[in-house]
Amino acid sequence: MSALNDEVNIYLTPGDPRRAEISQDPYPFYERLRAHDPVYRSDQSLWLITSWDEASQFAKEECFSRDPLALTPPAARAQAWESLPLATRVFLSGMMFRDDPEHARLRRLVHKAFTPARVRQSQASIEQTARDLLEPLRERETFDFVSEFAVHLPTQVICRVMGMSASTTEAFVRWTEGMLDIQEPGDHPESLLREADRKAQECLDAFTGIFAARRRQPTDDLISDLVAANAADDEPMTDEQLVGQCILLHTGGHETTAYVLANGVIAFDRFPGQRALVRSDPSLVPRAIEEILRYDSSGRQLYARTAVADVPIGDHVIPRGERVTAIIGAVNRDPRKFERPGVFDIMRPDAGRHLAFGAGPTFCAGAHLARAELETAFRLLSTQFPPLRVVDDEVAYIDTALKRAPERLTVAWDR
Repeated sequence: MSALNDEVNIYLTPGDPRRAEISQDPYPFYERLRAHDPVYRSDQSLWLITSWDEASQFAKEECFSRDPLALTPPAARAQAWESLPLATRVFLSGMMFRDDPEHARLRRLVHKAFTPARVRQSQASIEQTARDLLEPLRERETFDFVSEFAVHLPTQVICRVMGMSASTTEAFVRWTEGMLDIQEPGDHPESLLREADRKAQECLDAFTGIFAARRRQPTDDLISDLVAANAADDEPMTDEQLVGQCILLHTGGHETTAYVLANGVIAFDRFPGQRALVRSDPSLVPRAIEEILRYDSSGRQLYARTAVADVPIGDHVIPRGERVTAIIGAVNRDPRKFERPGVFDIMRPDAGRHLAFGAGPTFCAGAHLARAELETAFRLLSTQFPPLRVVDDEVAYIDTALKRAPERLTVAWDR
C-alpha cells in the first residue's frame, strides 16, 4: 500500500524526476492502481478512476462540476476569479470548464462546425493537406513524424475551420502551449507563471482585433459564428472568454489528434501483423483508428471535476468538495471490459467502446473531425507510401499526467 501510495504521489507531482519513468510506460502502474482499487483516493484528495464502468458513470454524472470555482460562495467568486493568473482565467473560460446551461449553449454553437455533414465537406481539403505534408517526406531517409507531419495536419485543418491566417496560426500555437504549461496540477515556478501570462496577454490582444474584424465583416468560419452568436446572447461573453473557446477548440483540435497519429505509427511498428492487415485491406482503416484510440490514446486523463454533492462511484462515496478524474489510458485497458487489453488488435469487435473522446455531455465535439483526419492520414500511408519503421531504439515520451505523447518519433520508410 505505501509503495503504491508513493507511486501515486510521484505520478501527480509535476517536475518530480522519478515521474519520467512512469511516463515512459504508465500501463503497469495503471494495472497496479486498478488492482488495488479502481476508484483510488490520493493524498491530495484527488480520486483516480481506472476502470471502465466507473469512468463511464463519472463522465455522465451531473453532480460533478467542471467549474473549478463551483463551490466558491457567490460573494467571493469574482475576487477568486480575478486572483487567478491571466493564462488560467483565459484557459478556464473554455466550455470544457463550464457547467450547464452555459456548457450546453456553447456546445450547441461549436457543434455546428463539426457535424458529420460539415466534416464531409472538408474531406477533400483534409486529404490535400495530408498529401502536401507527406509528399516532401517521401524521399527522406529519416524524419521526425511528430514535428514534420503529425502536428501540422490537424493544426492546419482546425485553423482553416476557425478562419485563422497562417501567421496567426503559428503565433497561436506558441501562445496556447505557453498557457497550457501551467494548467497541470501542482506548483509552478514564478517565472513560468509570468511567461504564461505574457503569452496570454499577447493572445488576448491579437484576438481582440480578430473579433472586432469579424463583427464588422463576418466570414464563413467558426470564429465568425462564435462572435455572432455571442452578440445575440442575453449574457454575452467577454473577449477573454471568447479567446478561451478558441483555445479549447485549437488544443482539442490539434494536440490530441497529432499524438494519436504518432501513437498509431508506434503501435503498427510494434505489431507489424496488424499493419499488414490494413495495407492488404484499407477498408479496415476505420477499425484500426478505434483500436489506436483504445490501445494508446493521446489523452492520459480527464481534467479533474469537483463533487458538488456526495456522489457514489463504484464502492465509494465521493464527498462533496473533493475532486475526481478518470485515467483514460487505464480505463481503455480495463480487462473487465476488453479481452487481452494490452494487445493491439484492429479486429477487436468492441474497440469502439473506448472513452478516448469522453462520454455523455462532455463527449468531444470534434470527434467526427478527428476521426476524418486520422482515417485520411492512415489510409494514405497504407495505400500510397511504403510502411513506416520506427528508428528510435526507445521512444521518449513527454513527462505529463495529461498527455500520452512522444517528444519526437524518428521514422524511416521500410522500402
